[in-house]
Amino acid sequence: MNENQLATKVKALRKKNGLSQEALAQMAGLSLRTIQRIENDHTNPSGDSLKRLSTALNVSPEYFLEKEPNENTSFLLTLAFSPVLCILNPFLAFVSPLLLWSLKKKHIKGVNQLGLKVLAIQAIWFSLYFVFRTINFLRLKTIMEEKHVFIGNEWDAFLTDVETQSYLKTFFVIANILIIFYISFKTYRNNQLDNSNLTV
Repeated sequence: MNENQLATKVKALRKKNGLSQEALAQMAGLSLRTIQRIENDHTNPSGDSLKRLSTALNVSPEYFLEKEPNENTSFLLTLAFSPVLCILNPFLAFVSPLLLWSLKKKHIKGVNQLGLKVLAIQAIWFSLYFVFRTINFLRLKTIMEEKHVFIGNEWDAFLTDVETQSYLKTFFVIANILIIFYISFKTYRNNQLDNSNLTV
């Protein structure tokens, strides 16, 4: 958490509890000057000062150390939805969330956890997609190498196999899109719940 967030939280809690800076300083056993410097974002208090403040304001010390909930909810939704680029190229289902996760995992609350979840799901999806499509492609290649000339209905059967390759790709992409929409919806709902629980 940066100092600006600490200043905002201390000031908001003090006002919520109807305390003046002098009263908070007295309750926390800190100097008025220290409280003023904290609220004006001019100092980063020690662990002991944070503990004193948390006791005076009836919150846990961890509250001051946490990042604000949903600092960038739109980014979380972008991360959850980014694998939809698999429509353009299957590799993008994994590469796009990987890039977003790498850029913001240490800067925005929730990105690391959500990113790892999305990447794990996309890794499984891409592995299955690659295995099934490769097997089907190799099967078609073997048929073409073994049969130099198609007799009777064999050509129609082969064309059906080729269409199956296309249908298989469509099935995997649609399945992934449904998964992506579900994760995006869950992310949106979690953001809404976090916002409704925000009391400061």
